Amino acid sequence: WQAVNPQDAPLVRAALAAHDTHPAQPYRAEFRLRTPAGAERWYMATGAASERDGQGQALKLSGVILDITERKTAEAALHRAATTDGLTGLPNRSVLNDRLSVVLRAAPRRGEHGALLFIDLDHFKRINDTYGHLVGDQVLRAVAHRLAGQLRAEDTLARLGGDEMVVLLPWLGADLAAAAAGAERVGHKLLAVLSEPLRIDGLVFSLHASIGGTCFPKLDGESATDLMREADTAMYAAKSAGRGTLRLYQAGMRDQVASRLVLEADLRHALQHGGLSLALQGQWRPDGRLAACEALLRWQHPVRGAVSPAEFIPLAEEGPLIIDIGRWVLREACSVLARWLALGIELPMAVNVSPRQFCEPAFVHFVLDTLAAAGVPPRLLTLEITEGVLLEGDAPARLRLLADAGLRIAIDDFGTGYSSLMYLKQLPVHELKI
Repeated sequence: WQAVNPQDAPLVRAALAAHDTHPAQPYRAEFRLRTPAGAERWYMATGAASERDGQGQALKLSGVILDITERKTAEAALHRAATTDGLTGLPNRSVLNDRLSVVLRAAPRRGEHGALLFIDLDHFKRINDTYGHLVGDQVLRAVAHRLAGQLRAEDTLARLGGDEMVVLLPWLGADLAAAAAGAERVGHKLLAVLSEPLRIDGLVFSLHASIGGTCFPKLDGESATDLMREADTAMYAAKSAGRGTLRLYQAGMRDQVASRLVLEADLRHALQHGGLSLALQGQWRPDGRLAACEALLRWQHPVRGAVSPAEFIPLAEEGPLIIDIGRWVLREACSVLARWLALGIELPMAVNVSPRQFCEPAFVHFVLDTLAAAGVPPRLLTLEITEGVLLEGDAPARLRLLADAGLRIAIDDFGTGYSSLMYLKQLPVHELKI
């Protein structure tokens, strides 16, 4: 008995007692035994009483004991695979849905309300694109650890996939107002801990997230699927509000998200069917002579008319569409420069480059190939990037490749981000736009 795992001993004693009381029922038990070396292995014992005393009490058992350690190990692995996320060790979508359904059924009986938070890391794809998936995986594990450290024992943090995680906050108060206040308190705490610098393999990351939440129960018949959809909708509302924010679901948000999806589809159609165009803004010398120009993207919607870049550029940046648009702009700009050259005009042109496009592995090659195909000297093209791009791991190397090829580099909106003049002195930057 000293070798039997204390957690298993009551089950073994109960199986023995059951066989003693009902001799026709064989004795069977599974338990862990400590080996002489100090390790533990799983065993299955089965048998029956082979000798009894005058009162019928069992004196001896005859049977077999089998080592089932490998079977138990395999069962545990299968259970982990079915219930946990392999990367972070967090519960997976299946476990989250089960727990959410249980909490939804119990909420009316308990008279308490809870909330669901949907977390999406902002611009996480840049980390994978720039540093590789191994570093990205380490970041996700560190994020999961940080978030879990801010939650209660009864809360559930699950990973759905990619950089999407969900927090179930089961009991936050007796009414929806209390639940909303609790959800906002926890949500802002999670945003704060995520914004703290994260060090991975000598690299420092500054992460931000968009969080959408919804409270429950709001009405009868509410399902786990309904709540997941609402939290996801609120998360997109948070992204639309400028990222790094928290939004709780409100009636009407779904219509806003649906409208954005329609606008995104229209934008993709415009890109594929000639609905986009470039406008050119002159850069003038003090004496009034035209020195250069900047290409500005414009979209004339067939129904809505002119759509502001402030509306459709952030929409495109939420997904891979911004990369396709960026490539189109560069090709179109080089085409214009080539037509001017044919007319004997050499006027430099600046083109904005989104951070996501700049971080594409083939970006430098694409720019140089596009210039070569159009027959445009690199010195006529200026690439405008934002300060945040300078903090990407291989940004200096990429900028030097572009500058060495003859392109000019400009920093757009200088003074709103990193703003280190000392750091800029080490980079091939030709212009600052303040």
